[in-house]
Amino acid sequence: MKTNKSKSLAHLTKDVEDQPVPPANDMLSIEDGNALFYYLKELSDTFRQICLKLYSMMALGDVIVSIDMYVDDSVKNLERKSRGVADKLIVKGPSTRKPKDWKAFLQNEDNKNNHVTTIGDSDSLLIFFKEGRAYDINTQMETTELQSDQEETDSRVVLYCMYAAEKGYQYVRVKTPNSDILWILMFHANKIKAAVLYETGHGNKKRLLNITELSQHYVNKCDALLGLHAFTGCDVTSAFKGVKSNHRKRCFSRPLSVTHSAA
Repeated sequence: MKTNKSKSLAHLTKDVEDQPVPPANDMLSIEDGNALFYYLKELSDTFRQICLKLYSMMALGDVIVSIDMYVDDSVKNLERKSRGVADKLIVKGPSTRKPKDWKAFLQNEDNKNNHVTTIGDSDSLLIFFKEGRAYDINTQMETTELQSDQEETDSRVVLYCMYAAEKGYQYVRVKTPNSDILWILMFHANKIKAAVLYETGHGNKKRLLNITELSQHYVNKCDALLGLHAFTGCDVTSAFKGVKSNHRKRCFSRPLSVTHSAA
């Protein structure tokens, strides 16, 4: 069972106004690379053209694109396999033809790791995080401050935000449909010396929220919200559904016996 935690976003922000988009020069944007891959529609014929379209979808200005790692003995493997498995496609270079079924192509972990072709033609800072390391796509230089062995963007995003603050950006915008990242940002935002923004949704439903201000509003609840997030289900824990009713059955199925000294 899965718990739809994204509904809690609407509940927490129903009376919150969206943040105006700051100037690009004042902001570092964090792109959820895995989400970008799934957003690609009407694909071109070659991987070079696909990558150019991918870049055109990113935020203007300086950007970090974060791609999940896939470790052979990960506790997340069962969850990933339940989503489907596809054959590996060897991407030999920019001229490699696109796969017939893009969705099936993304179901193979190696495919998602290997298909980003490095085309450096931007004046902005563009960093790709891949397989534990981060590289400036224009210079091919490694950004050692962003090295991490965390598998997912979810748990790396705070590192990126801290990096933005250290480099003097006033704002850091995290662009993702993943509501899990919201709870992590809510917990850490007050410790980051830059305004943390969270962008989610598409079209008329797109929202840009100031998480720093939101976390200050819920300052006494952010610890509990992160705990609730973990308890209500992720790839390695049970969902919240049924916990309350089962607990009641256990409590009332046997007599309660407590001595005065124990109480």
